[in-house]
Amino acid sequence: MMTTTRYMATREVGGRQHRLCFDGNEKNYELWEAKFLGHLRLLGLKATALREPQDGSEDDAKQNEDAYTELIHLLDHTSLSLVTREAADDGRKALKILREHYVGKGNERVIRLYVKLTSLHKVANESVSDYLLRAQTLITALQNAEETLCDELLISVILKGLPDTFKPFDLYVKQSGATMTFGEFKAALRTYDWTVASGGGKPASRRGPAGPRILPSHAEANQTVHVSVFKKNRIPQVTRCTVCCTKHHCPICPTSMYKPRCKAKLLQHMEVHVKNAIQHEEFLITKCHKPCKSGNSSHFHCPFCIKTTIKRKDAMRHLEMCRPPHRDAELEADADMAITSQTGMQRS
Repeated sequence: MMTTTRYMATREVGGRQHRLCFDGNEKNYELWEAKFLGHLRLLGLKATALREPQDGSEDDAKQNEDAYTELIHLLDHTSLSLVTREAADDGRKALKILREHYVGKGNERVIRLYVKLTSLHKVANESVSDYLLRAQTLITALQNAEETLCDELLISVILKGLPDTFKPFDLYVKQSGATMTFGEFKAALRTYDWTVASGGGKPASRRGPAGPRILPSHAEANQTVHVSVFKKNRIPQVTRCTVCCTKHHCPICPTSMYKPRCKAKLLQHMEVHVKNAIQHEEFLITKCHKPCKSGNSSHFHCPFCIKTTIKRKDAMRHLEMCRPPHRDAELEADADMAITSQTGMQRS
């Protein structure tokens, strides 16, 4: 009967060796180590790499050198430079150095993670979900290193890394005066980006190439239309969350009121919002349950100004009096046209 030698095992895994190479990416280290230890197990070297020897036997020293040899062939240049001087021919020690550098709790690594987190910026053509995912990876690494990160710090870091097109959202968060958890902030940011991408709000002729959707207000300030207000033919589309879960979030309700659900249930929930919404001109104004106001009272947002009202009848009364400046200009233009036409008819 033919036996499998160490050399034959090496040849069998040789075809997969390129997939075992570590690329130096910190977030991939734990998965790579699991594959590398599986590779060592096939070679009979896993126990040697993980456990300190009971005695300094020659066999253990030889196997430890073999583990080191297997390791250095799978490392990128940066990772290799970490182990060649301090752990030459010592697979056990080399693996410990790598683990401490990439997933350890040492001050050097923690400082490096903080620097990456505080210098995080959303790059061009990157989605908000991908940006949040990069941030969440660093946050999880710091939390695994037993670092305590408050929600206010995390929200400030994420806001700092957003481009200028998110300034209205930045102002909304900073001026709302309500306490927001990091989970609620992420949901609000995704919802804002989702609403902007849907194309409602600012007329196409006034919208910049990459600017947010803006409606004119009484002060002609860049006041963003709130997510609870949308046009009748542009009801927000529900998308799967890729940051905190794999379910679907309601863009209007906080997770404390309506937990993320499957798409079918969320669509039914959105139908209730639409059914109970105030219909005004081309807008559907749904009741907002987010902590925009002190006291966390449910309220309605005006699509034309920054005013909020709690009662439905108060909201409808405000809408009767509140009109954007461009609507008044249109009415004046129509009146001028009517006067001109009547004058012309009288002269004729």
